Amino acid sequence: MPPAAQPKVLTQEQIDAFTASVLRYLDDACTADEVRALHDQLAADAAHRELFVRTCRMRGSLRESYAPRRSEWQARSGAGASDDIAADSRADTVVHELSPDDTVHPLPPPQDTQG
Repeated sequence: MPPAAQPKVLTQEQIDAFTASVLRYLDDACTADEVRALHDQLAADAAHRELFVRTCRMRGSLRESYAPRRSEWQARSGAGASDDIAADSRADTVVHELSPDDTVHPLPPPQDTQG
């Protein structure tokens, strides 16, 4: 019986480059050649397929988590007014009520409402 093939291990550089390609694909920003290259990588090995699925899930979870806040922010900023976004020093901050010094803030612990 032949030995089982070792799963491909991606380097951090490969992970970063592939993740960037997947995100460009999900944003409909890829050229036809980039889509073909992504398809070839997905067909080539399970490591790329697994990373593709993880990236899609992560992006979907983030979009779902922040969708309500994104709607509020777009309504306040005039939805799509790029000048307003560029002028806002907090444009890259997800939670505007907190300091714009860091774009990642932990969620506060849940409040105990039972007493």
